[in-house]
Amino acid sequence: MKQLHNKNAENMLEEYYIKERMLDRLNWEYEKLKIRIDEIKSDLKNCNFELENTLKAMQYSDDIKGSKGHISPIELSLMNAFDKLEKELTDNIEDKYHLRERIRQMTTYLDYMNQVFQVLNQDDLEILRLKYGRSLSYQLIGDQLLVDKSTAKRKHDLAIKRLSEEIRLLN
Repeated sequence: MKQLHNKNAENMLEEYYIKERMLDRLNWEYEKLKIRIDEIKSDLKNCNFELENTLKAMQYSDDIKGSKGHISPIELSLMNAFDKLEKELTDNIEDKYHLRERIRQMTTYLDYMNQVFQVLNQDDLEILRLKYGRSLSYQLIGDQLLVDKSTAKRKHDLAIKRLSEEIRLLN
């Protein structure tokens, strides 16, 4: 049973460091989306449209009808450009809210794990960061901490034991 708790703690550590890296990327994407949304809103407000196709002048024949019945190519192109920007704005706003929710969920998980980490001392945290955050072997961890490989493994196992006990107590 203790091995199961230890494995659970190890899985949670791996997830913690993955989410920590992912959170930075998601925050960057979120800021990028906010900037793009502001740009689109400004373009819509200022009628700053990029027309994609070459425009042809409206051809008038002898039987000219009122403007209510005809849409010139430029009007059609402007309407299409407006619709395109409006759709992009709607999609980006939706993406922004989904992204914000993912960020909130990750932050909640990371806050929970940071609370769990408070039972560990700095040496424990460093060993776990090296093992799960940087994916180092026990040999490399030992080299970095100036201890033997077996000492690094023993310290890791003790840190995992303390961590799994804290997780069990909090749940």
